[in-house]
Amino acid sequence: MRGFWATQVGIAVGTIAVIATATLLPFNSPMPPSPLTTPASQAMNAGTKLLWLAAVLVARARQPGSPLWKVLLAYVFASEVWAFGHVPNELTSTLVRIFARVDLAVLAHVLVAFPSGRLQTRFDRWVVGSAYALILVGFVITAPFWEPQWNPADCGFCPQNVFLVWPNEDFVMLVDRTMRFGSPVVGALVLYAVWRHWRAAAPAARRSLLPVMLALPLTVSTPVFYIAEALQFERRFLTDIYNLSVILIPVALLIGVLRLRLDRGRVASLMVELGRGAPIGGLRDALARALGDPTLQLAFAGSTPGGYIDTAGHPVELPAADATRAAARIERDGEPLAVIIHDRTIDEEDPGLVEAVGAAARFAINTERLTAQVRAQLEDVRASRARIVEAADAERRKVERDLHDGAQQRLVALAMRLQLARETSRDGAALIDEATAELEAAIGEVRDLARGIHPPVLAEAGLAAALEGLAERSPVPVRVDATDARYAPAVEAAAFYVVSEALTNAARHSGTTEVRVRIVTEGQWLAVTVSDDGMGGADPGAAPGFAA
Repeated sequence: MRGFWATQVGIAVGTIAVIATATLLPFNSPMPPSPLTTPASQAMNAGTKLLWLAAVLVARARQPGSPLWKVLLAYVFASEVWAFGHVPNELTSTLVRIFARVDLAVLAHVLVAFPSGRLQTRFDRWVVGSAYALILVGFVITAPFWEPQWNPADCGFCPQNVFLVWPNEDFVMLVDRTMRFGSPVVGALVLYAVWRHWRAAAPAARRSLLPVMLALPLTVSTPVFYIAEALQFERRFLTDIYNLSVILIPVALLIGVLRLRLDRGRVASLMVELGRGAPIGGLRDALARALGDPTLQLAFAGSTPGGYIDTAGHPVELPAADATRAAARIERDGEPLAVIIHDRTIDEEDPGLVEAVGAAARFAINTERLTAQVRAQLEDVRASRARIVEAADAERRKVERDLHDGAQQRLVALAMRLQLARETSRDGAALIDEATAELEAAIGEVRDLARGIHPPVLAEAGLAAALEGLAERSPVPVRVDATDARYAPAVEAAAFYVVSEALTNAARHSGTTEVRVRIVTEGQWLAVTVSDDGMGGADPGAAPGFAA
């Protein structure tokens, strides 16, 4: 920790020294300052760079391993390169002429890499590379042809270009104008790259991108600034706009630090909310509010090692960690309780916030985890019952096929043989006719049994058609109210046997004159109603009749 703060102090002292030198140097040089370089403009420039330095120190304090603070610091140094062109040395002056505007490329780097400090995609790297190329290549290729134009009466020291080979002002002007008119293209690419990040970002990441989004409209005025300069328009107003855009980024970063303190305050609000008792299933929403991340997911440790379930008890797969999502594991005494899946930007803004929220909600997480495990066990019971029903249904289908393909076919074959025997033997015709009648009755009973076990029409035409078949065979009139909609085979089979049993009871015990069957869908449920106008009923106080 001591080394960290020593480095912070070193960065601050070194940067302030560079800023102070760049501020005072133009007024203490034998070379004439630019007309735009005034004490007021230099004071404003120094104040702006001190804000950037504060942003550098804050970014490094929040996340020392992030490259963001290094990119911010690089911009501070790059933006002061121009001032060192007032050093009375020809080599220094020539090099400054080449690198004086590299700060614009570094600013593009800051905008595209914000807030992580990393260029995330190939397109980002291509855009930033184009910015560096536009700024540096033009000055490098014109270095052998650029000849400074000085009036000896205006300067005590008039440096020359040490790389000059062949003075060619026309070529230098051509390259200069190409650079100036090419800058809007690079500016548009920077704008598009930042917009791509904004479009793909979650709410938490968009809060981090807000400083860039605020500064970007003014920052893209820089290409206009250079076009205006190339066309010899008045540029002081555009310079002020550019300076304002440069100020916005560190100011917004520092405001973000204050917002992080408010985020920490939401942890206390979360503890108060959970102390009052969060409703079952409402913990995820409470955590999402505390972290400011509506995309947050909460997965609880299941009863099996390594398995996770949601609030309803359903198994869930944890998403793989990537550039946008991160997972924080909540444990108690080494036992995993849950995983909070959140926007990775939250860790970049405040590395300890998610862990603080998880610690504050640990008791509530454990309570909801136990509830989720109970629900998961209930889901297992329901699934087991469903498997039993499906197995029984499959067994009924097998019995129906065995009866149809086995006993029924043999009885039919026997009937045919008896018929043949009757035609060839006249003495036993009466006996054969009697045996044939009994055999046909047995065939009918086997056919009815097979249909009752699992009617083929149920699988072929659906529940409504199968119920119509039941109604036709019922000894009492039956009115069926059902659509031709199809349902899961197990659901259709269960509904069919409920109605079949109800019709049997109504015909035997109620003395009814009519039975009504109604099938309707209610949300995820299939409601089966069987009613009659006969005697009996589950409620003695209600109208006579039977309902199931």
